[in-house]
Amino acid sequence: MVSYAVEVASQPRRPIAAVAWETSWEAFPAQWRDQLDEVYAWLRRSGTAGGANVMHYQDRPGPGRMAVQVGVEPALLETGIFYRLAGTSG
Repeated sequence: MVSYAVEVASQPRRPIAAVAWETSWEAFPAQWRDQLDEVYAWLRRSGTAGGANVMHYQDRPGPGRMAVQVGVEPALLETGIFYRLAGTSG
């Protein structure tokens, strides 16, 4: 068995380019890649370099429901620019 050291630490907020939608845990695996592709397409059109991929999940009322944001930390974090994409529904 492999063991890993895990550290929990508070970090400052960082801007992301992201799409947000509400879905189910069951449907999410088939949806996230297309949503992330949408973010990368927007980054390419805007001439912005991408950084780390980010996924944020939050349980919602109802069986298996969740709100999710899938996105990318733009490489220009030090400029303080915040990018917002229109959300899609799923």
